[in-house]
Amino acid sequence: MEANRRRNTLQLIALVVVFALPVALSTGIYFFGDQLTPEETSAMGTLITPARPLPAQTVADPAGEEGPLADLFGKWTIVFMAREGCNGSCTQRLQDMDKVRQALGEDSNRAQTLLLVDRPAASEGFDALREALPRLLVRTGRAGGLSPELKDIFHADAPPWGRTYIVDPLGNVMMVYPAGTDPKWVLIDLRTLLKASQIG
Repeated sequence: MEANRRRNTLQLIALVVVFALPVALSTGIYFFGDQLTPEETSAMGTLITPARPLPAQTVADPAGEEGPLADLFGKWTIVFMAREGCNGSCTQRLQDMDKVRQALGEDSNRAQTLLLVDRPAASEGFDALREALPRLLVRTGRAGGLSPELKDIFHADAPPWGRTYIVDPLGNVMMVYPAGTDPKWVLIDLRTLLKASQIG
């Protein structure tokens, strides 16, 4: 008899815990959730908040054909900014970013790499680069260079030249990396973004 009573009591306690625990947890999260949130994100680059939508901008390909910059998006885009042409360090950076894209594996088709150059340059200067990196997109500003509005979007806290950016498929600048950032950090962030995103 005593054993049955003890068993019934334990079952009642277990039942109360099962139903009361979710309520207690949700109450705790409601009142103390901000203290449970990590102060730092896992992002390796600098997250731009809020994301900055790119303004309308006409750009030219190396052959001189002009079109809207917005037409290039629809994928997650690794953008490298250069003032004029592409020197040795620029070429190396673009090769590194192409390896980042390839390292995404089956998600590599969701990403692309764009070299965005302020001043127009002779197309011959990009021939070897495009031969080495056939999937690379290259666009330059027109005679007056990229618009101040566009450069302001990329400017953030330092001039954009030599920096790497991640732009989402809707054309919003989301992350920035200073010159010399290890490509593996870009890969880590891009994988995280692709995993969390339903676009692009």
